[in-house]
Amino acid sequence: MKKLISLITLTVLIAGLFVGCAGESNEPCFHCAETPTRAYKTSEGKTTYVCGECSSECHFCGAPNPKKYTSVIGEVTFACKECLDSMKED
Repeated sequence: MKKLISLITLTVLIAGLFVGCAGESNEPCFHCAETPTRAYKTSEGKTTYVCGECSSECHFCGAPNPKKYTSVIGEVTFACKECLDSMKED
């Protein structure tokens, strides 16, 4: 029984690895030109690519865990709530 549970757990972990890596691309990041990247759709339906580092911190202040939004020029960028709120006030 322990072997069966171990086998099922291993299978789930391996499947999760393949699913997690499936969204990566070798296209250069729009912001820094690094790879690998993930594809995002802009508000105009165009595909743009952003790397993990650029999508994991605010583009303006470097804060972690930003939200994705489309800028006024139609490009995907990542910003924290504080930066988005300050832009709305200006």
